[in-house]
Amino acid sequence: MQALAQALVGDKPDVIVASSDWSLHAARAVTKTIPIVAAPIGADPVAAGVAESWARPGGNVTDVCLIAPELEVKRLALLHEALPSVRRIAVMASHRKVVEAGFPTLRKAAAEAGLELIEIWVESPSEYAAAFDAMRGRAQKSS
Repeated sequence: MQALAQALVGDKPDVIVASSDWSLHAARAVTKTIPIVAAPIGADPVAAGVAESWARPGGNVTDVCLIAPELEVKRLALLHEALPSVRRIAVMASHRKVVEAGFPTLRKAAAEAGLELIEIWVESPSEYAAAFDAMRGRAQKSS
């Protein structure tokens, strides 16, 4: 991958599109000036060393990241702002091995806001119906 990235940079492209974490890291290793657009990387870009911070990423990489504790906390805050009377929020998530590491931050933010966080984990689309039933059951039980 490193040799391919080096050859690509040698062609002096205007931009590099990295479709995986591997290609992203290989491209970053060989250029700090050519813009790199990364596909969703499945990790917090700050923790992965791709960005300096969420507020100021720096460098030459831009991407889309859906899995990041800061984003989950922001989503929770926006939801709470939009629905201030709600006290119970269900979160349905998959990819537990990747996602759950960020949940302590979300749990803390929910507790500080006086919210009960109901966590529902699914591993495949076939589990969605049961997950929604579980959410409804928990919401009705707690009402």
